[in-house]
Amino acid sequence: MVRAPVSERRLEILQWLEHAPAPFPSDSDPSLGGVTADAIAVALGVPPSLLRCDLALLTRVGLVRARQAGPHTYYRRDEVRIAEVARMFEKGW
Repeated sequence: MVRAPVSERRLEILQWLEHAPAPFPSDSDPSLGGVTADAIAVALGVPPSLLRCDLALLTRVGLVRARQAGPHTYYRRDEVRIAEVARMFEKGW
């Protein structure tokens, strides 16, 4: 996880997911506990292809969870993992 380059866009994605507006955009399903990449891309004004790369990295390092439902993948923050990482850095890791 530490090897993954930090980017403002990835931090912005995590912040947006934390404060995602309710109700979610029309192509998202809150019952699945997440938001589609397209909805996040529109909200942040970035190309979906770029956003999908960032979401893939955030998913691989465990900060975001992905759930496939039909043709869509829904993304949400993994609050437990984010808290673990924050504690590691607080301890001077």
